[in-house]
Amino acid sequence: MAIFKGEVQLLQDDQVVLLGDALGNTYLGPTVEKNYQSGIYTVTEIKESNPPSQSVFIGETVFPALAKPQSIVIVDVP
Repeated sequence: MAIFKGEVQLLQDDQVVLLGDALGNTYLGPTVEKNYQSGIYTVTEIKESNPPSQSVFIGETVFPALAKPQSIVIVDVP
């Protein structure tokens, strides 16, 4: 498996993950970019360089809350 710059391999090539039912919930969290409010935010960055450029960053912060972490199983596949 090829790993590109910035990527991290989370499992070995011979493993699979099985997820059970009703693992938990995902909650939205506050962000500095949205003045400590929850939800989607946008940040615009304008550079007056040569050549000038503009970037728009869109994001949201979420947190997993696992009710049944034992329902996640990693299996080795020969």
